[in-house]
Amino acid sequence: MTLIIPAVAAAGLWIIYKTDPCFWVRISCGKKILVIMASGTASGALLRWIFGREDFLKTALIEVFAGCLLLACITDLLSCRVHNFVWWTGAAPCAALLWRRLWECAGWEEGRNILAELTVFWLIQLFVFAKLYGKADCYAFCVCAVAEAGLGMGAEAFAAHMSFAYLLFVPVQIFKKNAGAGGRLIRPAPFVPYIAFGFLLVLIFNKICHEMVVPPF
Repeated sequence: MTLIIPAVAAAGLWIIYKTDPCFWVRISCGKKILVIMASGTASGALLRWIFGREDFLKTALIEVFAGCLLLACITDLLSCRVHNFVWWTGAAPCAALLWRRLWECAGWEEGRNILAELTVFWLIQLFVFAKLYGKADCYAFCVCAVAEAGLGMGAEAFAAHMSFAYLLFVPVQIFKKNAGAGGRLIRPAPFVPYIAFGFLLVLIFNKICHEMVVPPF
């Protein structure tokens, strides 16, 4: 199961190679891709720990999404660009997770609240935060929010995810002297890897809260 993540990412790289050869990375980037792929395999093992082996379908869906997220990290790290098909592909397993949760809702009101929180977050991302960073980053947060909602989390998790990503990203850019006036970046910098790691932190925090019988997100 842990090989699902690098397999999805590798398939995506092959599609990019066939459909957008001008984008394809140089051979010198090969070692970097292998390192990222290895980290994706390790994250697959971590996801198995988070979700266990009881719900095979849930784990498989989240690993397919994680593979798309890994592919987005690779392309963002190498070129600060993510192809739109990556988000559409990643949205499919997330939508399946959300559908499962809505199907299991106790009533219409609970499902309506889930969709309302998700819609508000999407609107904030696409019409407010899109002015601060690229649309690819907005899409990353939006698709991750669908996954989080499908896993039983809500607005608190969406906000925590954004906070984690920023707390990881901002200090690095300040250290690299890449933060200009008004918080604007001097040079383009990949943000998706920080979003992906923030997503993983949200899942870990949620897991720990469940085990400690503390109210999770």
